[in-house]
Amino acid sequence: MSLNLSHPAVLDLQSGDLQSLDGLWLTVLEGRVWLTRADDPQDHFLGSGAALRLEPGCQAVLEAQGPARVRLAPLLDPAPAASGVRPAALRISPSVLPGPRPSWVRRLRAGLQAALGPAPVVG
Repeated sequence: MSLNLSHPAVLDLQSGDLQSLDGLWLTVLEGRVWLTRADDPQDHFLGSGAALRLEPGCQAVLEAQGPARVRLAPLLDPAPAASGVRPAALRISPSVLPGPRPSWVRRLRAGLQAALGPAPVVG
């Protein structure tokens, strides 16, 4: 059963708890979660402070990797970045590009960090 929210909600999860999600904002407030989506070859491991937009029809499954607290909000709510949470999709990891980074990557990273603050440590 997938959650359909009209108002934000906070879920307290225990290790191994599973939840089906679809069409909402997911923000990890505490702990670490694993998320997989239909038709997405990548699994996502998200730690405290990470946020992810789950489009309608994405058919996502969330599992707690230990005690965790997540905030779920309808897509009509403002983006998590507006409330000080950094969306996971905007993180730029230095390991993405091998060797010296071109100047445009350094400028992009500096601009994102200036606008959003430093990336939270996930792990």
